Amino acid sequence: MSAPIRLRPSRRSSRSTRPAPAAPTSPLVRRDYDGGGLRTTLLDLSLRSTVKPFISVWAKAPGLPWPYGVADHAGRLLRPVAGTRFRRTRLPHCPATLVTSKESAASTRTIVYLHGGAFLVGGNHLHRQLISRVVQRTGVSVIAPEYRKLPRHPVASAVTDAVEAYLWALDHGSDPAETVLMGDSAGGFLAVMVGVEIERRGLPTPAAIVAMSPLVDFVAPETPYRGCTLFPRSAIGRFQDLAARVNRRAGLGTDPIESPVHAPHPGLPPTLLQVSSTECLYDDGVRLAEALASAGVHCELEVWAKQVHVFQAAAGLLPAAARALDNVAEFIDRVVAEGRARDTGTAGAGVA
Repeated sequence: MSAPIRLRPSRRSSRSTRPAPAAPTSPLVRRDYDGGGLRTTLLDLSLRSTVKPFISVWAKAPGLPWPYGVADHAGRLLRPVAGTRFRRTRLPHCPATLVTSKESAASTRTIVYLHGGAFLVGGNHLHRQLISRVVQRTGVSVIAPEYRKLPRHPVASAVTDAVEAYLWALDHGSDPAETVLMGDSAGGFLAVMVGVEIERRGLPTPAAIVAMSPLVDFVAPETPYRGCTLFPRSAIGRFQDLAARVNRRAGLGTDPIESPVHAPHPGLPPTLLQVSSTECLYDDGVRLAEALASAGVHCELEVWAKQVHVFQAAAGLLPAAARALDNVAEFIDRVVAEGRARDTGTAGAGVA
């Protein structure tokens, strides 16, 4: 039996709002990083010959009763970082896992981590290794919800579950000024949309958002398909059709699922986006960065050359992936410190 989770005084109502960060003169900061190398090439070839064929088969008949839960159990083969501890808890509509380490136990910060998997797969096992590396690199504890997924539930249910994970963190003592929304791929979409939903509900603003290779739209892209290590062209359209069909079945209408590119977000906190220059979601990441910047949100876009989708998961193999997670840790440290300085009236002119 898992050890009980120690409760701390709730911080949900300790401050109803935190002043939105002042918009810098140039809100969008882009940094480009070199990539490639033998290890990256071998990982690319491995994924193209194993995972991509399975996705191609799925795209031929997405309506079949696929055993999506099996993919999560495949994650049992991926060993988390030594010293990481996992404890189960329960949110109103889904289970969640609290991930900590000896170092993160001394931190007052919390990351709400939203896993990827095209809203179809992932959960307790498949993303354990990646989340454990996030904990290791940032020194921050993580609450990771196993949000409701397609095809049984619409994307809106996943957004609800992710908001509830954020509220769980606040109810268990997390200060919103030290709480980060973070996700990869579909989870990157959730991280930004949860930030929007938090703003709409008038909930305390989190310190930052971090999205790795974020999914952005549920409609056909306007830009040409650029190819990808994981996702064939056919899978993109089939996934969008499936999400729309589940939306209609849930009585949510026929309008496209709201995209963070079009959602109002002037009150979102500083946001870090990491994308690969050679993945099919690169253009989506750039559009999201530009949309956030145009709304006055401080956004930092990191473009990593020749990496696979969510390459950060290979931090134990690829130096670029380890460096990307180090950048995440540095970003969190910086924006939390800036936010604290603003709250005490000692800040300079926004996030550098």
